[in-house]
Amino acid sequence: MRLKTSEAVAIRWHMGGFDDAVKGGCYSISRAYEKYPLAVKLHLSDLESTYLREKGTSEVPHR
Repeated sequence: MRLKTSEAVAIRWHMGGFDDAVKGGCYSISRAYEKYPLAVKLHLSDLESTYLREKGTSEVPHR
């Protein structure tokens, strides 16, 4: 499957600050988020899904 660059970057950085590269002092995530807003959106949706909806603490109704 061919991905657009923005899609590949979003998948690469969806873990955000929980990625080992970031823990090692890498600043690539900042550049990726600045250049590809989709990467930020995927990261936020991953956080909401994992930490809010799955635990039932989200204000958003579960469908």
